[in-house]
Amino acid sequence: MTQAEFGGLVNAHFVTVSKWESDAARPDHYQQGLLERFAQVQERKQIGDMAKGALITAGVIAALLLLLNAGKK
Repeated sequence: MTQAEFGGLVNAHFVTVSKWESDAARPDHYQQGLLERFAQVQERKQIGDMAKGALITAGVIAALLLLLNAGKK
C-alpha cells in the first residue's frame, strides 16, 4: 500500500504519512484512533488468513491419508 493510499484511509496527505514514518510528526487524536482501528482490522485479517491456511492444510493432509489408506485395500 502506498503512502497516498494509506493517507486516504486515515484522512492524511501522503507527505504527512511520510512524516509519521520518520517520526517528524505525530497523528492527531482522530487519526490515531483510525490508525489503531486499521491495526485491529489488519490483525484480524492476518488471523483469519492463518486459520484459512491451517484448514486448507488439514484438508490436504486428510485427503492424502484417505488416498494412502485406499491404496492399502
